[in-house]
Amino acid sequence: MEALLVKELGYSAAKAFGVRAGGSISQGQGFEVDGGRRIFVKQNGKSEAKGMFQGELEGLEALQRTGCVRVPKPLKVFELPDGGAAIAFDFVEMHPLKSASGSLGENLARLHLHNSSSRHSRGPLLEQQGSDDAGDSSPLVASFGFHAVTCCGYLPQDNTWTDDWPVQIKTRNS
Repeated sequence: MEALLVKELGYSAAKAFGVRAGGSISQGQGFEVDGGRRIFVKQNGKSEAKGMFQGELEGLEALQRTGCVRVPKPLKVFELPDGGAAIAFDFVEMHPLKSASGSLGENLARLHLHNSSSRHSRGPLLEQQGSDDAGDSSPLVASFGFHAVTCCGYLPQDNTWTDDWPVQIKTRNS
């Protein structure tokens, strides 16, 4: 993996740190790269992995654009030489949430209100693109869905835009 990270991400060196871990779908490992920067790489050998990780990358970028909740910065999705794919992120040091659970709840609430509060501050044009005066560059939307296919495990989710949220939740992703 070290040589592949050098090739795919343009680092001069990469060295694994910590314990390689995983769940029932993907495995992950931390790597130290140029200048002591730490990244996290999640990999999966299945043929569906590239699409699954691409949806994850686009979802994290969308969350990041809101500025409401801290998420790891996704770096790149790339194919593995023996099949499957990997996704690289900035490494986030994890800590127990007990002391930060209140602010996490507030930030999640801000995330859920982001579109409507942005619409009020930017005006009625829902399809508006670009940045507002506060630097918010996330697009406003009037429908429910997402522009990219995302997955629940390996299962692709139908994120086709609809004006009816019960249709989106109940019939498309159940």
